[in-house]
Amino acid sequence: MGSSSGMNMGSMSTLSSLADVGKGMGPLTSTPRRKRRVLFSQAQVYELERRFKQQKYLSAPEREHLASMIHLTPTQVKIWFQNHRYKMKRQAKDKVSQQQIMELPCPAPLCFMTSPLTVRLLNTFHDFL
Repeated sequence: MGSSSGMNMGSMSTLSSLADVGKGMGPLTSTPRRKRRVLFSQAQVYELERRFKQQKYLSAPEREHLASMIHLTPTQVKIWFQNHRYKMKRQAKDKVSQQQIMELPCPAPLCFMTSPLTVRLLNTFHDFL
C-alpha cells in the first residue's frame, strides 16, 4: 500500500512539474491582439443594404466586385451579409412572436410589454420553463 501511494505522489510531482513548464511558456508567446471594430461609412452601408434587397447571397466574384466598389475587403462584405441575414431572420422571428403575444388575452399591466426586446426576453423565459 505504501508503494502505491508513492507512485501517486511521483505522478503528482510529474504533473506539477509539467504545469510549471506550461506556466513558463506564457511570456514567450504573445497573445494575438483582437482587431478593432471597423465602422462602415453611410455610403458603404447604403450600398450593402441596397444590394442585400436585390440579393440575399453573393457569389465570390459578385462579392469581390461589390467590395472593390465600396472600398471594403471581400471578407468584410461576406461577414456583413451573414450578419444581416441573421438580423433579418431574428427580426422576423421577433415579429411573429410579438403578433402571437398580441393575440393572447393578457392582464392589462402586461399588454404594454410588447417591444422586441421584451418579446425576446419572454421567449427566453418561456423556453427556460
